[in-house]
Amino acid sequence: MVNSGTEGPFNRKGAIDWAHYPGIIYIDIPKEERDKYLAVLEVKLDSLVELFKKYGKNADKEVVTQSD
Repeated sequence: MVNSGTEGPFNRKGAIDWAHYPGIIYIDIPKEERDKYLAVLEVKLDSLVELFKKYGKNADKEVVTQSD
């Protein structure tokens, strides 16, 4: 959490590592850190983000990456 520096646990669901399917990452916000109206999270990544575009109308286009 941005104000307190608390790190919330996270887990990944639906990933298939051998098939390179990334799955979805869920970040749990600790109950004591929740606000009635707003919670701000800071997410630090180890590398650039690569959008998974295996399916859908733009699946044949190249992977989009985002830098700082």
